[in-house]
Formats: sequence, C-alpha cells, structure tokens
Amino acid sequence: MITYCIESSKVITLGENSGGYLGYGDVMITDTPCGNFTLRTTTTRYKNNSRYKFIGIEPLIKLPACTNWIEAARKALQ
Repeated sequence: MITYCIESSKVITLGENSGGYLGYGDVMITDTPCGNFTLRTTTTRYKNNSRYKFIGIEPLIKLPACTNWIEAARKALQ
C-alpha cells in the first residue's frame, strides 16, 4: 500500500523504514504429490518494488524511534 501512496506528490511519509515485507500478503500452501513436502508461495507480484525487500521503504522525513511521532510530525509539516 505504501508503494502506491508514495507515487502521489500529495503524500509525505514520516517515521522509520517500513518492515520490508512486500511478498507476504497472500500466502498459498500446496502439498507435493508424495505428501512429504509443503510448498508455501506468495501471490504478490512486486517486480518494480523488489528493491524494498528486507530494507523497507524509506520515509521522506525520518523520525527517531524514541520521539513522540505525533509532535514530531506536526513540527515537520509546519
């Protein structure tokens, strides 16, 4: 969802990097014919967004984790 939002010039992201979990939205489970293995795959297709995998999406304005993000966001957006 973040990847769609940041395409808009009206969106400003603040905080820390997102979790970097882009392919875990729709997990499908399939058992192999022999029954000895279970395969788990995702149906999310993210060719253009694979650069965010594991490192997350960086916000436009970084905010330290130990601050009050509501107050920091108000100051940053003034």
